Amino acid sequence: MTAATSPHAVTFVLITVFLDMVGFGLIMPVLPALIEEVGHMSLADAAYIGGWMFAVFSVAQFAFSPLMGNLSDRFGRRPLLLLSVFGLGVDYLFSALAPTIFWLFVGRAIAGLCGSSYVIANAYIADVTAPDARARAFGLMGAAFGLGFVLGPAIGGLLGELGPRVPFWVAAAISMLNLIYGWFVLPETLPPEKRRGFEWRRSNPFGAFAVFRRYQGVIPMCVVLFVFFFSSSIYPAIWPFWGMAKFGWSEAMVGISLAAFGIITALFRGWRPGRWSRGSGNGGSASWALSRRQSRPWATALPVRCPPS
Repeated sequence: MTAATSPHAVTFVLITVFLDMVGFGLIMPVLPALIEEVGHMSLADAAYIGGWMFAVFSVAQFAFSPLMGNLSDRFGRRPLLLLSVFGLGVDYLFSALAPTIFWLFVGRAIAGLCGSSYVIANAYIADVTAPDARARAFGLMGAAFGLGFVLGPAIGGLLGELGPRVPFWVAAAISMLNLIYGWFVLPETLPPEKRRGFEWRRSNPFGAFAVFRRYQGVIPMCVVLFVFFFSSSIYPAIWPFWGMAKFGWSEAMVGISLAAFGIITALFRGWRPGRWSRGSGNGGSASWALSRRQSRPWATALPVRCPPS
């Protein structure tokens, strides 16, 4: 059975994105408490450490995503996608067992290294969908992303009442179950005749930019995406710390707030992209969506005052 005819091809990718976000969302409400517990520090200091942990994850993902993508071009999507799922499970185990802050950073670096599942999932979807159906397929991936963010933080906030390490154990179990499912049902989408040789030049982020220059319009889109993600990353990096410091939120309340974000994300990513792209094209709909993302003056008007240590 080929990937194009297998009922598991797109299903597994959507489940992978969904469960990755469930696992990620599970730990967000309890990360401040875990850093406080492991590092024996105040919430203010934990927020500082949490920011650096997010930076380590992002740098590792930036450095290794082209390598993972190049390896998937050489060896196929299936092994690299399964490796990414396994790596996330290992990260959650590191965090659940971490005796010191150093091991939390090790776990975040592993997660960044193997956090390319979303990149490979995009390539997987592109392999098995026609060009005119990709907007809808990627919209479904966005919906899976959003739904994972609905359930993950909500469950993580409730599990956090049992202890800050409990959600990490649950996230590790979810990742391993997904790995087992994918091992048995995931077909390969890139046949051997369409694979290309491994090249170090394309396996580092700067070499990837050289490849992008061959295609008109790709570099400007990369700049737009960089600015977009640079400005947007503040929310996942500081939201739990900010809510707890400013409003005294519990883990459960942080989870509820993130779940509300996930609901809106799922609705708009799953429902609107296909309609917008049919009406104004992919470029027009992307430009309109980016132009709507304006600054929020009420957010900057709420200074965070962490309680004294």
